[in-house]
Amino acid sequence: MGAPIYHPFPGQLTIHRSKSRFRVVCTGRRFGKPSALPER
Repeated sequence: MGAPIYHPFPGQLTIHRSKSRFRVVCTGRRFGKPSALPER
Protein backbone atom coordinates (compact mmCIF):
# COMPACT_ATOMS: atom_id res chain seq x y z
CA MET A 1 0.00 0.00 0.00
CA GLY A 2 1.23 3.47 -0.82
CA ALA A 3 0.53 6.77 0.78
CA PRO A 4 -3.02 8.10 0.56
CA ILE A 5 -3.81 10.15 -2.54
CA TYR A 6 -3.88 13.89 -1.93
CA HIS A 7 -6.87 15.82 -3.29
CA PRO A 8 -6.55 19.54 -2.49
CA PHE A 9 -9.70 21.54 -1.87
CA PRO A 10 -10.20 25.01 -3.45
CA GLY A 11 -8.41 26.93 -0.69
CA GLN A 12 -5.34 24.72 -1.01
CA LEU A 13 -5.38 25.00 -4.81
CA THR A 14 -4.91 28.76 -4.45
CA ILE A 15 -1.60 28.07 -2.70
CA HIS A 16 -0.49 25.49 -5.28
CA ARG A 17 -1.27 27.77 -8.23
CA SER A 18 0.58 30.75 -6.79
CA LYS A 19 3.64 31.84 -8.79
CA SER A 20 5.12 33.71 -5.82
CA ARG A 21 8.66 32.96 -4.76
CA PHE A 22 7.61 32.77 -1.10
CA ARG A 23 4.23 31.57 0.11
CA VAL A 24 3.07 32.69 3.54
CA VAL A 25 -0.02 30.83 4.62
CA CYS A 26 -2.03 32.37 7.45
CA THR A 27 -4.96 30.05 8.06
CA GLY A 28 -6.93 28.41 10.83
CA ARG A 29 -6.34 25.13 12.58
CA ARG A 30 -8.28 22.89 10.22
CA PHE A 31 -7.08 24.19 6.85
CA GLY A 32 -4.84 21.21 6.09
CA LYS A 33 -1.42 22.90 6.11
CA PRO A 34 0.61 19.75 6.89
CA SER A 35 -0.89 17.92 3.94
CA ALA A 36 -0.95 20.88 1.53
CA LEU A 37 2.46 22.46 1.92
CA PRO A 38 4.79 19.52 1.15
CA GLU A 39 2.92 18.91 -2.13
CA ARG A 40 4.06 22.09 -3.87
